Amino acid sequence: MAYSIEIIDALNLLNNLARKSNAHKGHNGSIACLGGSSGMAGAILLSAKSALLSGAGVVHVWMMDANSYHVDPQSPEIMIHPCEGKIIQQIKAINPACLVVGPGMQSDAINIPLLEEIFNLDIPLVIDAGALNLISQNDDLLNQILNRQTFTVITPHPGEAARLLKTTADEVQKNREKNCLKLNEKILCTVVLKGEHTLITNDQNTVYQCNDGNAGMASAGMGDVLAGLMGSMIAQGKHYKIDAFNACLLAVQLHAKAADQLVDEGFGPIGLTASELVNQIRKLINDFT
Repeated sequence: MAYSIEIIDALNLLNNLARKSNAHKGHNGSIACLGGSSGMAGAILLSAKSALLSGAGVVHVWMMDANSYHVDPQSPEIMIHPCEGKIIQQIKAINPACLVVGPGMQSDAINIPLLEEIFNLDIPLVIDAGALNLISQNDDLLNQILNRQTFTVITPHPGEAARLLKTTADEVQKNREKNCLKLNEKILCTVVLKGEHTLITNDQNTVYQCNDGNAGMASAGMGDVLAGLMGSMIAQGKHYKIDAFNACLLAVQLHAKAADQLVDEGFGPIGLTASELVNQIRKLINDFT
């Protein structure tokens, strides 16, 4: 298998996001986020807050934990809906520019019918966490992804990648580039293989590598922040002329670079949290625009 490795250098794309004086929230994209099963509401709220503070115009959450509060006191701008009734019609009604699905979602077969409906939507998708695990367990879901005509990106960590490839995380880590390409070949979508030097590909010719980031990112919620940030960049890119794949490259580098800045300022690597990272991402974006 012949392919090249390219180092991600995407921060120059932030120039596209500079706000004009007549900008309004419609220019900045509407995001839908779905996940947060019982005990994991924080995961989908991290995704939503990441989308909000990275510039998305409107952020909606469909919360799977029925007992969760349906307002986030720290971010009341996020519109939280119970995951009940005609969810797909509700999502269609807001016409989101991107849908993030999976953070905090239990890998329970009861969620498969909902994913089947979501995967049929003509909306760009960021698929993460529990949704990836359900794809690895269900060939029908996998086939739906293969047949999608709209932009789709999956964001597995090595364990989730191993389940998708029917191997082990150790085997994935032995040759990350090769296994990133294997995922692309199997699922026919953009792949973001998280971990040290996160990798991205959308074909069999080039793997893009992120050389930013640090060990402080090995903590809960970091992937949820990345999923929301990626959805935000994809959504904003529709108006600000950044194509979806480049939006993913930008999100990965922003995520890692912000973590490096926090460590440089003394916030880690030990004890660095995903919540802290969200605010630093906002600062980094504004420094470049």
